[in-house]
Amino acid sequence: LPSDIIIFASGMDGFTDCLTCPEKIKEVNEVMTPGFIAWSELLAEQSGIKIQRIAPQNFSADFISPKMFEELCWPWLKEMVLTFIEDGYYVLLHLDGKWEPMFDYFQDFPPKKILLELENSDIEVAKKKLGHILCIKGNVSSTMLAFGSPKEVEDYCRRLIDICAPGGGFILSSGCEVPINARPENVWAMIRAAKEYGTY
Repeated sequence: LPSDIIIFASGMDGFTDCLTCPEKIKEVNEVMTPGFIAWSELLAEQSGIKIQRIAPQNFSADFISPKMFEELCWPWLKEMVLTFIEDGYYVLLHLDGKWEPMFDYFQDFPPKKILLELENSDIEVAKKKLGHILCIKGNVSSTMLAFGSPKEVEDYCRRLIDICAPGGGFILSSGCEVPINARPENVWAMIRAAKEYGTY
C-alpha cells in the first residue's frame, strides 16, 4: 500500500501520523493506489509473472488496532486484491507479524485465488477461519530454523501438516524466510517432514 511505504520510510513518525492525521493517510492511499496497481501490473506483464505480492507490513495487529486497520488499510488493500484477481492474477498476501484480529475481513475474498503467507499468526485460527477460501502457507519460524533442533523443527512441521492439510490448500514453508543463519540440518528436517508427512 502507498501509506505502508510512507510509514516504513518515516519510522515512528509514520505511526504517529496514523493518530494525528489519519485523513492524510487515507488521502495518500486514495490518490496513489490506482498508480500502484497499474505499476505492479506493468511489471508483471513485462516479466510474464501471474502472481501479485502484497505485503502490508505496518498494518498488522502488532502495530495497529483492527479499527485503525479498517479505516487506514482495508479499503485499499481490498481494492488491490480484487483488481488483481479481476485482471487475471493470483495474489500472494505476505503477512509478517500477527494478523488474527484481521482474518474476518478476508472472508469476503473470492475462493482459490489468494495465497496467505503467514509468519507469526496462529495458523490454526487461519485454517479455521480462512482455510475454505485461501491457500495457507507457513509458518516454521526463522528463529526455530536458526536456533532450534531438527527434532523441534520436524515436530512443529508435523503439527502444521496435521492442522492444515485436511481439505487441502496448505504449503509448508518457513514463516517469512529461511534466515541466513539457519542450521542446514534444520532446513533438511523441514524438507524431510514435508516429504514424509505432507502427502495427502
